[in-house]
Amino acid sequence: MKLKKVLDTGIKRGHSNGERTQEIIFENDKNEKYKVFIESESYVDQSYARLYKWTNDNGWGLITSKNPKRDYNIDISYQENYSALTFEPIVRDLKKIICRF
Repeated sequence: MKLKKVLDTGIKRGHSNGERTQEIIFENDKNEKYKVFIESESYVDQSYARLYKWTNDNGWGLITSKNPKRDYNIDISYQENYSALTFEPIVRDLKKIICRF
C-alpha cells in the first residue's frame, strides 16, 4: 500500500512540561486518511503516540496508542537539540499498522 503525506507539522515546541509534538496525516490509494499524533512530555504518563483513522461519520477514530518513552525509548521533553527525524521510529512503526488495514 502506498501512503502519501498530506500534512507534517514537524516537531513543535509546546507550552507546558517541556512538551514537543508532531502531527502527520497520510492518505492511501483508497483515499483513506490516517493521522499520527505524537506528544513527548516530561511526565511519561502524559506522553503518547496515537494513530487515528478518519471516518465521515465520527471524525478521527483512535486505532492505537503507544508511549514514546516506554515503547520506543524516545523522550525529547525540555530538549532544544534534537533531529527533525527523532520521532521517525514511531512513525515507521505506526505506518506498518496503517498498511495492515
